[in-house]
Amino acid sequence: MMNNNLKEIDEKTYYSILFAYYQNLLTDKQKNIFISYYDKDYSLAEIAEDLNVSRSAVWDSLKVTCKSLEDFESKLCCYYKDTKIHELLLELTHVNNNNDLDINQKKENINTIIKKLELLHKKYINVCINKIIPN
Repeated sequence: MMNNNLKEIDEKTYYSILFAYYQNLLTDKQKNIFISYYDKDYSLAEIAEDLNVSRSAVWDSLKVTCKSLEDFESKLCCYYKDTKIHELLLELTHVNNNNDLDINQKKENINTIIKKLELLHKKYINVCINKIIPN
C-alpha cells in the first residue's frame, strides 16, 4: 500500500504523516479508528469492542482509510511538495551559510534553487488544473 518513494520511513509513520495532512477529508468514524490504532496503539480487538463491531470490520476500515489517504496524496501531493520544499530550503540554508563561496557563486546557486522552486510550483499548478479541468 505504501508509496515506493518513501521506503525510508516505516508504514505507521507514513500513514500518520498523511493523516496529519488529510484527516479533514475522512469521516469521523475513520478518524476515530485510525487514531485508536495508529496513535493510541489499541489492538483491533480493543477497537472492535469499543465500537461493538468485529475485528475484521475494524481492519477493513483501516485498509479503506489508508487507501483513501494514499489516494488523497496521489492527487494532492501535499506531503511530497512539502518534502521537496523542505529539501530546497535546506539547500538554500547551506548555500547561505557556506563561507567558501563568493557572492557570485552564492547568487548563482540561489538562482538555481529558485528555478527548482518555480518548476515545482508550475508542475503542481498544472497537475491541479488538469485534475479540475480534464483534457
